Amino acid sequence: MKKKFICRGKFRSLIINKNGFILPFTLFLFFLFSTILLHSTTKYVVEKQVFDNFHITYELETLLLMAYQDVEKAYESENFSNSGKLEYDVGYVLYRVKEEKENGLLVSFECYTDEQGELFIDLMLDKKTEEVAPEPEPAEQDQDTELREDGNLNDPK
Repeated sequence: MKKKFICRGKFRSLIINKNGFILPFTLFLFFLFSTILLHSTTKYVVEKQVFDNFHITYELETLLLMAYQDVEKAYESENFSNSGKLEYDVGYVLYRVKEEKENGLLVSFECYTDEQGELFIDLMLDKKTEEVAPEPEPAEQDQDTELREDGNLNDPK
């Protein structure tokens, strides 16, 4: 029986494809394209998560620094309570004094951002003293060497 083709003419050899080359080649290209696309999207998602974590960490550290400075100023001005809440643009900080020591206070900070970031840390708040440090005594010259009038050392040996 003779095969009938819809397309007659010079494109007839492209339609017949007796070797089976086109289907495996197109499946290979589709698989390659899908793999590259999947890899790229996975890489994008991981990078986005990393940068979001960096941003939240930066905001938490900034909150902690601002709260520490505010608590330190309040402690120095003697307008200080043992616990409190400090509000900022990106979140808030809760602080409370855990322990009073000779050289300062142990303060517990809890930082919360608006994007659900949390940081818990205990820091030491040093007491500021008004005492002036003693001046160091002037260095004594060696007794074996003497200074001559022209500025050179005279060694008695």
